[in-house]
Amino acid sequence: MSNNHATLTKQQSLTTHFNIPDNLQFTELVINVNAKTQGSANSRLIQEIGSIYAQCKNVSIEKYDNNQLLKVNINDNTFVFELCYSYPFKMPANIHINGVNYNDIKRISDPSMIPYIKKYLGTDCFCCHSLLCANNWTPIIRVASIINEIQSNMIILHKIKIHLLCDELRSKYRCQFIMFEDYLF
Repeated sequence: MSNNHATLTKQQSLTTHFNIPDNLQFTELVINVNAKTQGSANSRLIQEIGSIYAQCKNVSIEKYDNNQLLKVNINDNTFVFELCYSYPFKMPANIHINGVNYNDIKRISDPSMIPYIKKYLGTDCFCCHSLLCANNWTPIIRVASIINEIQSNMIILHKIKIHLLCDELRSKYRCQFIMFEDYLF
């Protein structure tokens, strides 16, 4: 990271600009950090940004009284993490992907998905397997790890939907012996 500089604005916010090497997909990373909330949590976030910017086009942090929003744009997907000021000691309160709450995505509404979830994850649910499960959370988990998990879970969910559609085709046309998945995966 070359050419790091910080400026203090009229709103008493510290803005840090990182000029990114030309071989990456974007040219500037802007982090707005409220001067009164600087500390170990913010320095941790700034360190994490370094590992995130290599995989994304745009990163921003917005500070509010009770929390901070970390917005990351990767491959036309927008991830919004609502982080309390005690992050990383507390996990993100909410995560949205393209405006949809990640908890809603992880929730299994169709019991026919369970065998496929077991096939891909080895457990009956996404929640128990997730880094964001309260039993699995530790301060060592980083936002980049959460993003990687979300992306892999989205791929698994896509595969499960294909399996379910194949099951529906076999049922509808009474052709239980045809393995459509062999041609799709």
